[in-house]
Amino acid sequence: MTLPSQTNVLASDAAIYVAIVSFTHAPTIAACAHLQRTLATIDIALDLQGLSDELVHTRSAQLALVSVIDRRDRIGVLAVSALEALTLRAAAPHIAEAFGRIRLNTFFFAHAVAERAQNHERDALLFL
Repeated sequence: MTLPSQTNVLASDAAIYVAIVSFTHAPTIAACAHLQRTLATIDIALDLQGLSDELVHTRSAQLALVSVIDRRDRIGVLAVSALEALTLRAAAPHIAEAFGRIRLNTFFFAHAVAERAQNHERDALLFL
């Protein structure tokens, strides 16, 4: 019999790995946006709960994504380098473990904040 907290960690672990694997093996705009939104939500939630030791992993994964997006903007090709894939896969278990310690109400609040920020960025791009 598994405890609810163990189930939560296993579910989040699988979700993080699925998001990263789908992006690193077949990068698409949709997979990139999903991974970016997931990492932003987890980052905000960890920060709100004061779990700053875990932020290094979400931030390194976010920097790898920024590198992929910058390359796409420069040359028009969405591709993940070996180093970026390695960075994302190395951060995944740490992010998944930290995700299991995020309170549910904090996660929902962080998700709303991340989604609002993403919508704000999209709206700002429409006016450029």
